Amino acid sequence: MDCISYGRLILLGTNGAATRPEVTKNGNRCLELYQRSTANGVSPGPISFVPDSTKSEVVTNPSRHAVSYTFNRTNTVVVEYVPDPNIDLFQVCPFLPVSISSDCL
Repeated sequence: MDCISYGRLILLGTNGAATRPEVTKNGNRCLELYQRSTANGVSPGPISFVPDSTKSEVVTNPSRHAVSYTFNRTNTVVVEYVPDPNIDLFQVCPFLPVSISSDCL
């Protein structure tokens, strides 16, 4: 499999908790981000206007991803996010998994 690199993510403050990072010339830690074998990204999908987001099917269904914006007591906008096979999604947090680039190792 040809590995397509998206580039490097420079971590300025890891507090010593980075996992197997490379170190740049100036001492910053960085991680190489590669294209995933199966895309896991999402894109904005249908938008709906509802009086109460807690009763919206999109919000109450745990297998669907949605964000609701409440403007006042009677106006709520719900944006559903649907899988997108053309987008890779990476999560960067203090507990970064070692397997972020394991598809290409």
